[in-house]
Formats: sequence, C-alpha cells, structure tokens
Amino acid sequence: MQRTKITFEVVKLSTYKTGYCKKCGKYITRSKTFDQTINPFNKLPDGTLKNRDDIFQELLEESKQWKSEPVIHARCE
Repeated sequence: MQRTKITFEVVKLSTYKTGYCKKCGKYITRSKTFDQTINPFNKLPDGTLKNRDDIFQELLEESKQWKSEPVIHARCE
C-alpha cells in the first residue's frame, strides 16, 4: 500500500519591532514569522473551516500582541 503525502497551504505573516532593550538598553530590531496551515483540522469555534482571511486576521492579532510586548535583546533573554 502506497502512502500519499498531503501538504497543506501555509499562510505566513512576517513582522518586526524595534526599540531599546528593556534589560541592557541597546537599540535592537527583532523579527518573527507567524504561520498557520489551511487544513481540515483548523476550524472556527462554530465548527466551520477557516479560510485564508480568517487565518490572516488571527495572525495579525498575534503579531499585534507580540509587538506590544517590550523588546528584549536575544542575549539578554
């Protein structure tokens, strides 16, 4: 029996934030990529499947929350 590999479409959002490190005071830029896949298991609370726009709105909310957190230098974490 041959197995079939299924690949789901990935929705990505890359964003960055800049500022002074809360611990060491250096000016830094941090970047992060948020992603989700469009698949049959990724559903809304009412049970319907998420489409590209639903996923993108969730990723925007996640990125807004991440941007609101203070910037911390990678070596200071």
